Amino acid sequence: MTGKTVICISWQPNLAITRQALLTNLGLRVISALGEREARDSCREVAHLMILGHSVPLEERRKLINCFREYNSAPVLMLLLSGEAKLPEATHGIESADAEDVVRALQEILQN
Repeated sequence: MTGKTVICISWQPNLAITRQALLTNLGLRVISALGEREARDSCREVAHLMILGHSVPLEERRKLINCFREYNSAPVLMLLLSGEAKLPEATHGIESADAEDVVRALQEILQN
């Protein structure tokens, strides 16, 4: 995964900081976006993966995926709350309660 670029979007500052640290420790280059304005700007960046945090409102997730798709063909991973369903527009979805599960999912996605 080293050297790959990931866009990570969140609406909660503490989650954004934690996720950025986790992803950076995995050797990823992280473009962290907090809130609607930063998220929309980040959609135009070239990346290997977009990660949408569970704090991003559902309709915003849909809009951000569509924006990202205008500039990238890379996969989109939705981090889900327990029982929440992945949007059809997203490539992957995983419950975000366990960081180890998220890391495994990232490894699988970014190796392809």
